[in-house]
Amino acid sequence: MADLNVTNFSVAPPGSFPATVERKTDPAGGVTPTFVQWGAITGNILNQIDLQQALALKAGVAELNAHIADHANPHAVTKAQVGLGNVENLSPAELAVAIQPIINPLVTITASQITDSSANGRTVLTGTASQGRTALGANASGSTIFTGATANGATIATGATAPGVAIATAATAAAQRTALGSGSIGDAIFQSSTFITTSQGGTGINLASTPLPVAQGGTGDAGTQWSTQTVTPVSSTGALTSASAVWRFKVIGKTAFFNLNVSITTNGTAGTNIVVPMPTGWTAKTTSGFGGRETAVTGLSINAQVLAAGTDLVLVRYDGTYLGGNGYNLSLCGVIELT
Repeated sequence: MADLNVTNFSVAPPGSFPATVERKTDPAGGVTPTFVQWGAITGNILNQIDLQQALALKAGVAELNAHIADHANPHAVTKAQVGLGNVENLSPAELAVAIQPIINPLVTITASQITDSSANGRTVLTGTASQGRTALGANASGSTIFTGATANGATIATGATAPGVAIATAATAAAQRTALGSGSIGDAIFQSSTFITTSQGGTGINLASTPLPVAQGGTGDAGTQWSTQTVTPVSSTGALTSASAVWRFKVIGKTAFFNLNVSITTNGTAGTNIVVPMPTGWTAKTTSGFGGRETAVTGLSINAQVLAAGTDLVLVRYDGTYLGGNGYNLSLCGVIELT
């Protein structure tokens, strides 16, 4: 194929003949050149400033692809520009609430439209209080069901059976008890909120009693201070010349909480162990052991024990030997289950 060599390039002045290009098909062979007309060019391509600037402003391939992929409204189109200027911006939750009147419109139903109900039924739904009372077959007193109850709610029970009326209208607890068919014990249900009957005519529980008896589910305790009782201790051998014991205790039901202090002023010939009578009326349910300490002279530990069905507490030193002496104070505490 022949080559195209541009050997001459002439720029024609404005209005002159178009520029020409000399073309040689075989420069080495000495072929006579021919000329091809291109049309008028008014300067070198590098001198076309306006064309260069216009080309520089054109987007490249990468910029064009990025613009096509941009879905974040790059042209800042507003909803008004697309005819949605009057549409509110609502979240899905707000939209669900907004369209409820459209999906479930409120409908006002008149009495005549309730075709599957009786005339009285329609009156109860749509009539006045007086009309509703009449439709229900209530007497004049029954109108308070619709307009407000009177004292004791008597009129509410006007249409009830005779016992039912008495319960609501009886002036005395005895009349209410009779209406219920209850025994005399049942009378207390209406007389006071502090008495409960276990059965008709049965033994009642007085909630106001102080304290509530253990046999009736109480503790037997009225919240008083601990009790105090002084007894005289003895020894199993010999004799104490001068000694006393003070019990402080609280009994709740069959459980006795105690603190015991034994003071030995003069030991005398006492030996083996010390026996302290428990408070009046106490009998141990089971054999129990307790611990304590001599607090005035030696600081040694002491052990104590009460046998099942026993009424005395027996005290010895921690090693089983006698623990008494002049000026000794024996202190211990514990819990005893009583019979």
